[in-house]
Amino acid sequence: MLKNKYLTKVCLALLLILFSMEVFQFLITVYAKIVIFRVENYTVTEAETNFLEWFDEYSILFIGCHFLVAFYFGIFYFIWLSRANFNFFLLGDKELTYNTLIVGWRFVIIPIPIRIPIPIDNLWKPWKPYSAFKEIIAKSHQLAFGSVHNKKTEMILFMWWILFLISLLLWISLAKNLQSRELLNLILFLYIFEILKSIFLFYLIYNVDKWQRKANQSKPISLQKS
Repeated sequence: MLKNKYLTKVCLALLLILFSMEVFQFLITVYAKIVIFRVENYTVTEAETNFLEWFDEYSILFIGCHFLVAFYFGIFYFIWLSRANFNFFLLGDKELTYNTLIVGWRFVIIPIPIRIPIPIDNLWKPWKPYSAFKEIIAKSHQLAFGSVHNKKTEMILFMWWILFLISLLLWISLAKNLQSRELLNLILFLYIFEILKSIFLFYLIYNVDKWQRKANQSKPISLQKS
């Protein structure tokens, strides 16, 4: 049994929760924009005014809950990456650029004064986490099918990484003034990127796990339980 069986399920479950939260937050933010437009044109109803007050009161709480779930996902994702990398040794492939601990380190985050976590390695080597994950994907595909290249997956990985960097910058901008209604456009763009990022990452994690299990079935070796 491969080392990340249950971790994969946990990661995918947390991603689904994040996705649901992001869609919900996007929809209520869109509606808040509509209500604000009606307020400016003096066509707002009492129910819409109450919604806007509710939105102002709880929008920061929603962002906080999203950040909390994302934080816990990050922990499990960090461990999943390391174990997915370690699986290559169990499957007999020891020719790796990044060892198990280094792969996890590429995604370690630290808090900075504006309250947004930044991947340490991204500060001066933004390509390293991308390269580490790309190696895991390529090796997994090679062990399962005999081919390193998968253009569809490579494109999804690249788009996920670009979205990750963009959303990181948007979170930094948002952190400077969480209560300003003028930031609603920024929040909308942020959630669009977050939703797409969650979809892409779900696809990548699911397929890496599937490919490694396919490779394991073709190599009947004794593996430890998770």
